[in-house]
Amino acid sequence: MKTTKYSMVLITLLSIANAQEVALEQIEIVSSNRDEQKLSKTISTTEVITSAMIEQKGYYNLAQALNDIAGLATTQSGGLGQTTSIFTRGMASGSMLVMIDGVRFNDASTTANNAILENISLDNVKQIEIIKGGMSSIWGGNASAGVINIITKTPKNGVHGSLNGSYGTYGTYDVGGDVSYKNDTIGIRAGGSRLATNGISALAPLKSEKDRMGQNNFYGSFDFTPNKHHSFSFSANQTNTDADFDDSYSALLANDAYSYSNGTGKFTSAKYTFSDENYQSTLQATKADGERKYYTTGSFGDNENIYKFSTDNYSWINKYSYTDGTLIGGLEYLGVNGLNQYNTYTPSQDKYIDQGVFMSNLYNLTDTTLLETNLRYDHFSKFDDETSYKVGIKQKIGEFEARANYGKSFDAPSGYQLANTYPASSLNPSTTKGYELGLKYAKILDVVYFSNTVKDEIIYTGSWPTSGYANSYGDTKYNGIEIALNTTLTEQILLSANYTKLFDFNEQIVMANGSIGPKTRRPKETANISLSYEPIEKLTTLVSAQYIGDRFDNDYSTWPASIVSTGNYILWNTSVTYDVTPSISVAMYFKNMFDKDYQSVYGYNSEGRTLTGKLTYKF
Repeated sequence: MKTTKYSMVLITLLSIANAQEVALEQIEIVSSNRDEQKLSKTISTTEVITSAMIEQKGYYNLAQALNDIAGLATTQSGGLGQTTSIFTRGMASGSMLVMIDGVRFNDASTTANNAILENISLDNVKQIEIIKGGMSSIWGGNASAGVINIITKTPKNGVHGSLNGSYGTYGTYDVGGDVSYKNDTIGIRAGGSRLATNGISALAPLKSEKDRMGQNNFYGSFDFTPNKHHSFSFSANQTNTDADFDDSYSALLANDAYSYSNGTGKFTSAKYTFSDENYQSTLQATKADGERKYYTTGSFGDNENIYKFSTDNYSWINKYSYTDGTLIGGLEYLGVNGLNQYNTYTPSQDKYIDQGVFMSNLYNLTDTTLLETNLRYDHFSKFDDETSYKVGIKQKIGEFEARANYGKSFDAPSGYQLANTYPASSLNPSTTKGYELGLKYAKILDVVYFSNTVKDEIIYTGSWPTSGYANSYGDTKYNGIEIALNTTLTEQILLSANYTKLFDFNEQIVMANGSIGPKTRRPKETANISLSYEPIEKLTTLVSAQYIGDRFDNDYSTWPASIVSTGNYILWNTSVTYDVTPSISVAMYFKNMFDKDYQSVYGYNSEGRTLTGKLTYKF
């Protein structure tokens, strides 16, 4: 296995020698500093997934799309629609802020303040921006590992629309459509989709009772631009999900035909922008509401768990462009509320208010040197205030580009964590100080070393009934290296590959018993490689492979829990897309081609070999 692993890495690196300097498709505009800017003007390590990439690889949801990115690893407790977690550079899910058109998707009713990735559809996505490294100095709390900024599609001039449908293994189907209209003054877009599957058994063994899932997604937007100085926009998105699951505490276990869940998420945004010469001012109000219900049965009878959250966000962002740079400053109000209730017991609920102010300056020291300085202060109603900052510099020397970033970020507790604090403890944000050093060659090869140290990390500690969330003693360190490659080998063949290795990600002290041990579910090494071949203009084929190295999890069938391995395997995928006409395209996706049996969460199954066909019509 080790020979195979290092062979993949060696092939990735040696292929650079054969690379031709052919211009690759470049993403021109990203929003890493809460402002649209060229990718070449960003100092943070930023990667972009376009709608074309989503179509080519056949992703169903956000979790699948992120799994191929260097430094990111996902785990899933079963098949499609089951609980998903993401670890960015080894850090916890709640350290990654997920945004869609400025709306915060992190769920305050979760145990880690993370976004529900498995419920984020990709049907309306234009591009996904992954900004790695501490970004609290711009975006506020829960961005210590970075930001996933999702930009939705916008109308094109005239009347346009699309219809698509796919069907595949496990009875999985995905149907959707949209229609839009745009002229010089207004733009309107509306659409929806339905994703459903008969599923697999979430808990092992694989041949047990299947856990189905169904998800409906609806979206709409309206833009009004009366003149060049003023613009207004409004967008709304609603997702309804119902699914079966296997409760590991149920007496029925893998054949649990009773346990099921349903949930609704509603997200809205209203924005006004004033532009005049070099100045731009934006007022935005967003609201996110969600509710999830879980029903299960066990030794003590039927159980109902309800989780609710709401997030109100108001911001005023000002941008001034001057000769040698851009100055951005803003005020922000954030109201966060999380609730959980077990059966008819009194709900556990808590909330807080965050009032933040920030300033960012992107300055061209010379034609080849770019400097970024950010500073933010957040005042909280429930816990200690936080100051976050970042300093970054990028230097271009011929075909090489070197960059360095250093900063401090923080992760605020979720409403759930605040409502379930360890007895006799107060809960404060965890803080992260970190840096990254990057070297890029000719927009082909990018090598990054990162190091982050988390202080007062929020952990669950103790044993019931004396248990809860608290800030850990000591520091938690995460450091490693990322290598990413994108190049053309011939005019028809595009190679993309990446490799990530975590050197250190140990938890130093767990409060309840003072034990020291490894973080679970983070692979020490990952590698992704794909070859895209376009023999003719309308036909594209793709072959990809993913390697997951050593990864460990807890086996709770023993007490105390034992450590088991869930890593060291390779998954192979392939796809074919063909444009029959300018309006009609077909695609075929063949995933886990060799039917690899693996688990990303111990005791929970993953999908075997799947085959999916898709038809798309656009007008």
